[in-house]
Amino acid sequence: MDEYPYDHADAGISIIQYLHAQGVVKDPTGDQVEDTGQPAIYLGDMADNPDRALALIGPWVDDDDCSNPALRFMIVGRGAPGDQLGVMDDMARVMHVLWSNYPYLLTANREVAYCHRVANDPPVPDQNGRFRRVDTYETRMRVPKDFQPL
Repeated sequence: MDEYPYDHADAGISIIQYLHAQGVVKDPTGDQVEDTGQPAIYLGDMADNPDRALALIGPWVDDDDCSNPALRFMIVGRGAPGDQLGVMDDMARVMHVLWSNYPYLLTANREVAYCHRVANDPPVPDQNGRFRRVDTYETRMRVPKDFQPL
């Protein structure tokens, strides 16, 4: 059987849902401003409120293996004004959940072969005194087991 490409460009949604299922972020389909003790989560762009939030930027797909491509994405974390340690804690929880040398399932039967943080920047304050940090991840995805090529 020929190998068919599988488009993982929407994997960001599955990663966000996985972070929520692991208790790291708010429900991505719910109210992001209400204080639930967890950071808000966004895909692509981070809203100005609430202060404590995360955003997944990307992913960028490297089709070096057309069925099981490498994906790169960034997680941007932001803490409350003056709370440098809070954003560090949130980003540590993200890494603890995503980092793996072994396969694990996201939502929609999508499987991660491995996931590594490949870069992490120091936290820096924005114009409102809220600390931001950017971590970059690389993952190798697997084709969903129920994928049927056209």
